[in-house]
Amino acid sequence: MKPIQNILVPVDFTESSLAVLRHAIQVAKPFDARVIVFHAYSRPVIHRNFERRFDFSIVSSLEKFKFWKLERKINAKFKHLLSLVPELNEVRHDFIKGLGTIVSQVVKTAESLHADMILMGTGGAKGFDEFWGSKAAKISMRTKIPVLIMPKRSVLAKSGKIAFAYDFNKIKNLQELDIIKLFSLVYDSEVHILNISERENVPTGKHQLEIEKLKEFFKDHKYSVHIKVHKDVEDGIIEYINQNNISMLVVLHRSRSFFQNLFHDSMSEKLAQHASIPVLALEA
Repeated sequence: MKPIQNILVPVDFTESSLAVLRHAIQVAKPFDARVIVFHAYSRPVIHRNFERRFDFSIVSSLEKFKFWKLERKINAKFKHLLSLVPELNEVRHDFIKGLGTIVSQVVKTAESLHADMILMGTGGAKGFDEFWGSKAAKISMRTKIPVLIMPKRSVLAKSGKIAFAYDFNKIKNLQELDIIKLFSLVYDSEVHILNISERENVPTGKHQLEIEKLKEFFKDHKYSVHIKVHKDVEDGIIEYINQNNISMLVVLHRSRSFFQNLFHDSMSEKLAQHASIPVLALEA
């Protein structure tokens, strides 16, 4: 299994960012991983009236000055983070900034640095807030790197249980699920392979074959298979989480409809109120 060595953590220097960073530190420690603190920023804008009144060289010089000033400000904020979150000194860490939109820059930076995981937070009383929630969904669907999305109040506890929501369809590369094994080992967690459908769904033929492949894949780990029927799949997962001491939910973002529903207000609020647990989104 490939170890978790580098965790990319996007921050925007808000109070929520501090919670995200603290989460990342706690996740990094058991794996002895490096925390890469990343901030995406936009190019300073020159007012159009100024552009009309002065020639190109003056406008260009002003742009360079504003750009230099902005980068210094970001560097100062990085330094200030160390005083706000001194626990960061307990793990290996780097500060990196990137010019561009949050989604494109997080994906680009994570892939160029060979990050093993992207860790993002959620905010607000309703769970997945409009900014970080929607961005987390978009980022996860644009990268092969696992994305761990952690509600503000969530914790990763020892001896919990990991629910892997599985739709019985073929997983092209089972090695993409190695990260589930790693969390299972480090946190001494049993993996619940969970299928919930709106009608009786007894696996036969190719679906049974895929389940057998998963059983073989997890044979050296604590695991169990659970097949449930519920009139609403999302509600069924929430119910299962609540009734079975689940400490992490794993979803494949190929199950686009379910994955996108996680970031809708109604589902987000259910997760926040009834199951404030980390969600690990994988491509497989």
